Amino acid sequence: MTLIPRETLFGAPVAIAPSLSPDGRRFAYLERSDGGLVLRVGWRRRWRSTVPMFGGAEAGPSSYTWCYDSRHILFPRDESGDENWHVFSLDVETGQTRDLTPWPGVAAGVAALSPRHPTQILVLMNRRDPAVHDLWRVDVETGESREVFRNTGFMRFIVDDDFTVRLAQEALEDGAVRYLRLTAPGTWEPFLDIPAEDALTTVITGVTRDGRAVHALDSRGRDVARLVRFDLESGAMDVVAEEEGEDIVEVLVHPETFRLQGYVTHRLRRIWHSCDEETARDLQVLADTHGGDLHILSRTLDQAWWVVSHARETAATRFSLYDRQARRLEPLFSARPELDGLPLVPMQSLSLPTRDGLEMVSYLSTPPQPPILQGSPITEDTGGGAPWPLVLLVHGGPWGRVAWGYDAATQWLVNRGFAVLAVNFRGSVGFGKAFLNAGDREWGGAMQQDLIDAVDWAVSAGVADPRRLVVMGGSYGGYAVLRALTETPELFACGIALCPPVDLIGFLRNVPPYWSRMAEIFARRIGDHRSAEGRKMLKARSPSSHLDRISRPLFFAHGANDVRVSRDDADGLAAVLRTRGVPHLYALFENEGHVLVRPENIATFHALAEEFLSAVLKTPAQPFDLATVPPAVRLSGNMLGLDPGNP
Repeated sequence: MTLIPRETLFGAPVAIAPSLSPDGRRFAYLERSDGGLVLRVGWRRRWRSTVPMFGGAEAGPSSYTWCYDSRHILFPRDESGDENWHVFSLDVETGQTRDLTPWPGVAAGVAALSPRHPTQILVLMNRRDPAVHDLWRVDVETGESREVFRNTGFMRFIVDDDFTVRLAQEALEDGAVRYLRLTAPGTWEPFLDIPAEDALTTVITGVTRDGRAVHALDSRGRDVARLVRFDLESGAMDVVAEEEGEDIVEVLVHPETFRLQGYVTHRLRRIWHSCDEETARDLQVLADTHGGDLHILSRTLDQAWWVVSHARETAATRFSLYDRQARRLEPLFSARPELDGLPLVPMQSLSLPTRDGLEMVSYLSTPPQPPILQGSPITEDTGGGAPWPLVLLVHGGPWGRVAWGYDAATQWLVNRGFAVLAVNFRGSVGFGKAFLNAGDREWGGAMQQDLIDAVDWAVSAGVADPRRLVVMGGSYGGYAVLRALTETPELFACGIALCPPVDLIGFLRNVPPYWSRMAEIFARRIGDHRSAEGRKMLKARSPSSHLDRISRPLFFAHGANDVRVSRDDADGLAAVLRTRGVPHLYALFENEGHVLVRPENIATFHALAEEFLSAVLKTPAQPFDLATVPPAVRLSGNMLGLDPGNP
């Protein structure tokens, strides 16, 4: 099979993130430029004639949003992954950019925008106290700002479209949360108590336009989240929508009236449900026209124009402009047109059993040779290709999920001859609260056993060669890699970990100060480092306690500016492996944080991973010269010809 170039898969996309200004006159999107992304802006009627406004290889935005004045665009920036995000504005008429939160060391984010105040925004910012975010009101035209609400220890605020604080969320003992209603300045009364078992599956989504009620996703008293409405005065609840056996995970509201229009359930695939006949007609047009999973990205205030995307597993995301009156879609562009015609493979949805009777929604991708999959499990006629070397991809979070759709890492690995299995182990979201809560305090325990059960299935089904198993992941997924190499040291041939927590006690002790309000949630979900019993469990589950068990090759990478996982974890891991002579490769990215974002670093990581896999398993690799590694990447280890005596 011809190797797909890594640059085609992992380089900056050609174009992404199209959106409309609220008045519908302007159009913006991010385009590849100098290896990074540049923001282009123009008129909707002539969207092909947009002009570059801001960005490039070093300073390009990764996301943005329009202000309601349809003149200013907001985007976040931090410094080399330090997660001290500042809020910037761009005036699309003058091209001027401005830091709206220009104080060193602050972490800020947009809290609310409103059509009632088109040139103003609410910003959460920890300028006064690093541990708490106060609410500030900022004028995007002048940059003037003032604190409007002082945070006395809350995790979250709910505001209406007049920028009035209506509710605040606080953490309770044992991981429960409470919403309180502001009845007078400085006076709060309990509004809604959410037990710990529902804390991650019950959330208020917004205030109605009349300010009399809030909508919420609510799992209390049931396993899956439904859509409800709470009266702000009486607290009375009405059920708006519910689906048997599936969480509602996303809500569509009218951009001006805030009227509910639809919602999404997402177990195997994203499924849209409408709340009215008009929206049902729109969703039918959008579903029938392109297929794939639909995402609604942007709409004008009057709903006349929408920007949507359709995602498939065997093609790049395609974006379209929807003329609602004509019920017509106009194609915009593909995120990666260079993928067209390449041998991308489908993703099969599976439901895999755990040893204690749970079901894990998982996705399997294999090289295009036989076997032909006929449901689950795989048929016995494995033909010429299976069993394949297998990569077990472990998602981060862990309170996230893997989903059906195009995934660059999956297509890359399959193109290099691997089968790829991505698993939603217990603790993943979107599969009911019982499945989510089954992961409580099971880091490295039952959550890890789920991963092993998935591998055992792949081997027994004839998909995976038990001698060529790889485990790979980032963040929590990286932790699972280290746990696998220490807890089951003979199972995997090698591992690849990005920014993995190595010492769970240190990880919980050293979280950023603005995470301190979530201490009780972390204690319930991961473990309580404040108690002797909790420390005992966390120490036993920490890879740092068992590094002497690692014998299989390991490639791991870390961002020097990571504020979530200490660089000391990675340096200490490298020192132990170096002393013990374990085959390893360590890449330290001096200008990154917990996630790699710079295009040259993303390219380097995957090039090194490919070289590592080829060295261990003799799989095909695109030529790569270590001399091309960027200066900000420090390599050490005893593989790929590196000097093991030079840390």
